[in-house]
Amino acid sequence: MIDPAVLSERGKQALSAVRPAGLTLLKPRDVESHKGTYGRALIVGGSLGMAGAVGLSGMSALRTGAGLVRLAVPRGIVTTVASYEPAYMTLPLPEDGDGRLEASSLSSLLDAAMPATAVAVGPGLGRSHGVSTIVSRLFTDVVQPAVFDADALNALAEHCDALRTHAGPRILTPHPGEMARLTGEDVTALQAERQETARRYAAAWGHVVLLKGAFTVVAAPDGRAVLLPFANPGLASAGPRDALAGLPPPLADFTEHPQYHNHLRVKMSERNIERIRFVPEGGGRLDIPEELQLNCHRGAAHRHLDVFGRMRWDEPGPTITAMFDNFTRGRFAHPSEDRSITGREGARLQSFPDWFKFKGPKKDVARQIGNAVPPQLAEALGRELIHACAP
Repeated sequence: MIDPAVLSERGKQALSAVRPAGLTLLKPRDVESHKGTYGRALIVGGSLGMAGAVGLSGMSALRTGAGLVRLAVPRGIVTTVASYEPAYMTLPLPEDGDGRLEASSLSSLLDAAMPATAVAVGPGLGRSHGVSTIVSRLFTDVVQPAVFDADALNALAEHCDALRTHAGPRILTPHPGEMARLTGEDVTALQAERQETARRYAAAWGHVVLLKGAFTVVAAPDGRAVLLPFANPGLASAGPRDALAGLPPPLADFTEHPQYHNHLRVKMSERNIERIRFVPEGGGRLDIPEELQLNCHRGAAHRHLDVFGRMRWDEPGPTITAMFDNFTRGRFAHPSEDRSITGREGARLQSFPDWFKFKGPKKDVARQIGNAVPPQLAEALGRELIHACAP
C-alpha cells in the first residue's frame, strides 16, 4: 500500500484513480505446473554498447513470471547478454558493421516469434536502416501481443503509416520525447495534457499507449485511461541516450547535417581511428594497446584516465569543455560510434535547444559551447535568485 501522506497533491489525485480493490492479484502457482505453463517471452533488442538494456529486460520478464524467456540479439553481444542471467535463452543473429541487427535477421525473428506467447521489441536496439526495416515488419506481421519500446518507437516514428497496420495486439510505451517523435507534436504541449494525449492516440492508433513519466498514463483504444499513482525520481538518471535521442548520425562527407545546426562529423587521423576502435563504452586510454598509446601515457596508469575516453549511454555525460570535439582531450567519444561527438551533440549535452545556432570555425563553436553556462542551469539559478530576492 502507498501512504498518501508521502504523496504530492497530484499524487493523491492519481491514487484515487487506482484502488486496490480494482486490481487483480496473480493466482498462486499450481504445484503440478512447469515452465511451459507460464508462457514464452521473446525479447528483441541489444546492440554494441547497449547489451545491458536487453539483458535487464530479460531478467524482468523472468521475475514477473514468464516461464521461458528468449533474447534475440546481435551475435557480437550474445556472450555479454547471456552473462546477465543463466535462466534465459539467447538467439544470436547477424549484425551490421556497427553491431546492430541486420535486416537479414528478419526471417529468423519471425520464426522465433511464432511459438512465443508475447513479444517485446526495442531495448537497446540502436538506430539504423536495417533496424527500422525489422521493427516495421515485426509491428505489422507478428500475430502475438507485442510491446514496442525505446529504439523500436524511434524506428516506428519513421514509419508512422505502419502504426495502423498490425496483425496482433500492440502496446506502445513512449516517454514524452518518443511520444513527440511519434506524433509530431511539441513535448510541452503533450505533457500539459498527458492523460488526454494518451487517450487520443490510443484511440487513433488502435493500441494501448503507456505514456511514461511521473504518474504514468495507461490508455486503451476504447477510451479508458488510468493515471498510475507512482513517481520515482530514482529512475531519473539521464545520460547521453536522453540528450541525443532522435539525433541522426552526422554525414559521412563531413558536411553539416541539413536539419541540425553544427551537426557535422569531426575529422580524425588514421591513428586515432585505430585507437578509438579499441575503446569500449565507458572505457579510456588504458583500453588501447600499448603500442598505440602516446609515449607520455605508457607506464602512467594513474594519470589522465579520461583522455581517449568513450561516454556511457546511461550514465551522466562528461563535463563539456572547450575541447570536447576531440576525444583525445577527454571522455568525448560517442558511446557506440567510432568518432568524437559533434558540435550539436555537445550543445545538447549542455542543454541548448536545437534551434540555437553557433557561428564560426569548428574550434570556435566548440569553445562557445564548452565555455557556456548550460541554459537550463542558468534558468534554474535565475529562478532561485528571483525567489531569494522576492519580498
